[in-house]
Amino acid sequence: MITELEIKVPPAEFVSVEALTIDNENPNRLSPRRFEALKKSIQRFGFVVPIITNRNLLVADGEHRLKAAKALGMKQVSVVRLPVDEVDRRLIRQVMNKIRGEHDLFLDAEEYYRIVSEDQRGLLRELLNETDLRIDNLLKLREPLEDNEDELRRIAEKFRTKVESNLLDREWENVQPREPLMLKCHVEFSTKAEVTKRTVAVCEAFGLGVDEAKHFIVFDDFSVDFCKGDLIFVTGDSGGGKTLLLKAFKRFFGDEAIELGDLEIDPDETLVEGVGTDVKEAIELLSLCGLNDAFLFLRKYKELSEGQKYRYKLAKLMDDKDKNVWVIDEFCATLDRVMARILAYLVQKVARKHGKTVVVGTTHRDVIEDFQPDIVIEKGFERDVEVTKNEFASERCSVYRDVCIKKGSFDDYKKLSRFHYRSKSEESESLWLKDCYKLLCNDELIGVIVYSRSYLNLKPRNMVFGERYVYTPGDLLRARLVNEEIARISRVIIHPKFRGIGLGAFLVRKTMPKVNAKVIEVLAVMAKYNPFFEKSGMVRLNYKRDETSIEKKVRRFLEAYNFDFAFVRSKTYCRHFFSQLDDEHKKVLLGYLSDFAHQPFIKMKTVSPDLLTKTFSSDSVYLHWVNSSLCKSVHDFSSVSIPSKSISDLQSSARTRSGKGNN
Repeated sequence: MITELEIKVPPAEFVSVEALTIDNENPNRLSPRRFEALKKSIQRFGFVVPIITNRNLLVADGEHRLKAAKALGMKQVSVVRLPVDEVDRRLIRQVMNKIRGEHDLFLDAEEYYRIVSEDQRGLLRELLNETDLRIDNLLKLREPLEDNEDELRRIAEKFRTKVESNLLDREWENVQPREPLMLKCHVEFSTKAEVTKRTVAVCEAFGLGVDEAKHFIVFDDFSVDFCKGDLIFVTGDSGGGKTLLLKAFKRFFGDEAIELGDLEIDPDETLVEGVGTDVKEAIELLSLCGLNDAFLFLRKYKELSEGQKYRYKLAKLMDDKDKNVWVIDEFCATLDRVMARILAYLVQKVARKHGKTVVVGTTHRDVIEDFQPDIVIEKGFERDVEVTKNEFASERCSVYRDVCIKKGSFDDYKKLSRFHYRSKSEESESLWLKDCYKLLCNDELIGVIVYSRSYLNLKPRNMVFGERYVYTPGDLLRARLVNEEIARISRVIIHPKFRGIGLGAFLVRKTMPKVNAKVIEVLAVMAKYNPFFEKSGMVRLNYKRDETSIEKKVRRFLEAYNFDFAFVRSKTYCRHFFSQLDDEHKKVLLGYLSDFAHQPFIKMKTVSPDLLTKTFSSDSVYLHWVNSSLCKSVHDFSSVSIPSKSISDLQSSARTRSGKGNN
């Protein structure tokens, strides 16, 4: 433990400004406006902070103060000279430049008010180079928010009307009368053992005739009535004859039927390329079979586990639109039992949606509840068979009985972040955590949702809410309104094992009312392919994002040279395209990319053809939800204490994302 006596307090000394040197490598930059303010503060208060150097008077901290002192004509300044090596000198510069507090804007407003009320506004302008507009904007934070509750009520009513008309789950409605059918089946066979020493020994031991044939009846003129579109569940002990019955069903339907075991798949087939007529349909099919993961979409069949191969075969089976009957033996037998329940639910959900007849056979009875069959056939040994008909009723997957939602934390998000397709480099900087909830299944963490502070300005938001949330740079009062009333869903992660049964929509729907925000919004690219935000009760706004002037320049250049925008996310394609250009046009394109890289909030260090993959933003879908319960009563903000907000709270969006959707 370091005691007070062990901490050194080095003395300061006066040193000629001409004796001090700098390395011209200081990463800390000071604008001309702030440099003038620094000079004025030294004139008013004196040279109060010494310059820190190494033993040779090479500056570690205080380069800007030294330059200001020289500009003011000072001959000497106070210096703390430290016996440090080059590494420590640079570390001192980093520490002194970066380990600083952040200003609380509300306390700033109070301090500005006290200075201005003493008729010293001019000193703020002179010493901080503040403008009257900036001072007045800060002082507005002392005023109560204008809470136009009538406006929010109108918005909430419009939102409710939209939700009521936006009926998404139509899977069980408009059920048409189905064609009645009957399967008849008679299966019997005889066996006679080959005479060998061992078979003779067995027959003698059990009193059996060596030359006698044994006659077996597996199905004795068995018949079952069913309808097209029924789900038939065949179960029983191994060796009872389930597979024989499934083969009888397949013969009954002929070319209409497809059997899972008959599918042959190319080992090098990429999942997203192997099913569906387009990307949207491919993702939907894969998701319905429990393969809802961006990284899995891009894998080859041979790279999958046995359980994943089974699920991909199911996706291939569902994708065959010419077959109206699915026959699946050993149904979900190779899967863990939670995954089996989920997949059983998903198969029946898809089958009923598309009117397919499904016949499955398995010894595992634990999936009956989720498969929700119309007919259960229990096959015993020999001719024993029992048929039970069920009244079908749409039910949620049984896994829901085991799940609960609790308050979460950023640590919960980090545990599941590996299952999200976004870059890990964005995790800490872009989330701006406002609230977090976790989804548990029997105390196992299986999902998380993160609510963050939203962007200060969004074109689609302004299209919905009008002028209420329109932010202009410097309008701190409006920034405060946006941060207090709006929360953004920045992450929804469900463990891949539990995807496809609606838990994402469930997590969103159940947690939105818990967040202290009047408006919940989300910008999501995946919402184009998976409508779970809409299923949770959010309303979608279709809008087209306008390209920036730089994006337009790049697009015109690429179009002139027949660039295929379908591959704009591929670095390999972008590099190949660039390599085909002549030197003059390479220089032009790199100039455009340099302009893109040096925009505020982008600041890419390296300019290369790889930047083409980031130049054009993906079209996101904007969805919103209005918390009607918070819009019913008028809040008097002047009567409540306003919690302290840091500058990062009010300007977080401006630092990283204010350009998102503002065009």
